[in-house]
Amino acid sequence: MGPQGSGKTICCLMEPLMRAIRQPPSIIDGVRYHKCAVVRDTYRNLEETTIPSWHTWFPKDLGEWKGTAPYSHHLVMDLPNVGVIDLRMEFIALGEHRVEDVMRGWEGTSGYLNEA
Repeated sequence: MGPQGSGKTICCLMEPLMRAIRQPPSIIDGVRYHKCAVVRDTYRNLEETTIPSWHTWFPKDLGEWKGTAPYSHHLVMDLPNVGVIDLRMEFIALGEHRVEDVMRGWEGTSGYLNEA
């Protein structure tokens, strides 16, 4: 909760990266894997607010951006003093569906319910 422009959305969007940095690396290959769902009511709201906020920090040409719904951004970064981070952000809209219907079978590390 806070005033417009106070950084609420950016803080929430940066949280998966911070969690990935803090989590233990895979014992198989040493990579820190993190997959996050950003869930909102409609794709229109994702397209007009959340995704532009995401792209101010992580441009489309950084990593692999899938620009059709459901949107996703796959980033692999080798960070000093951390190692390799494999971050997958998935931007998903519920529309008229229940969250159980849309997210059934989804396997991830974290989620952000934008404007919930």
